[in-house]
Amino acid sequence: HYLEPWAVCGHDCHYCYARFRGPVSGKLKKLKTVYARPAPLYKPEELLRRIAAGIKAHDARVVKLCRYTDILSAPFVKEGLACEVLSLLAKSPVERIILTTKGLPDGRILALIRNHKAKFSYNAAARPAADLPLEPNLPPLADRLAAAAELSKAGVLTTIHLDPVVAGFDDDALVLRPFLQSLRRLGLLRAMFSYLLLSDDIL
Repeated sequence: HYLEPWAVCGHDCHYCYARFRGPVSGKLKKLKTVYARPAPLYKPEELLRRIAAGIKAHDARVVKLCRYTDILSAPFVKEGLACEVLSLLAKSPVERIILTTKGLPDGRILALIRNHKAKFSYNAAARPAADLPLEPNLPPLADRLAAAAELSKAGVLTTIHLDPVVAGFDDDALVLRPFLQSLRRLGLLRAMFSYLLLSDDIL
């Protein structure tokens, strides 16, 4: 089960396919917001109640965060709502929480994941910097990788997701090899990748 607690994503990456999907553009209009300013689908208490009820109703065992947004969107990390959602999931009957993010967890979220490490898979989406300014609002790469390394050392199943690899830029050995070597130095030894698939809308 995918879980989408808010609509759209503050990272505003130029290659993001989600902004062109009907469910996302529809929510933008309904919530009267823009893509770079995510908004919760419901008020916090109602949001948490609906998540708990949905887990029970669907007997959810594996929950993926997220498809069209990022659970670690900066405003919701700062105000604590992201931590509340993750805490609810960690204490629920859900057996696996797959968290894929370009965001930066704060101390509360790092502690929560460490304390429930058997339940979490942490996928830090990161790509080597190849002089393509495609991600205007991301936290610093070094901070995101340091957080991933901390979780990995604590025993959390941690993967670096090279997402997206831009053909002809990021996959050049002069760019990719130093990036992979930097991951190894941090003790980050699991990696996966996906190539950027261009659409007319993204172009």
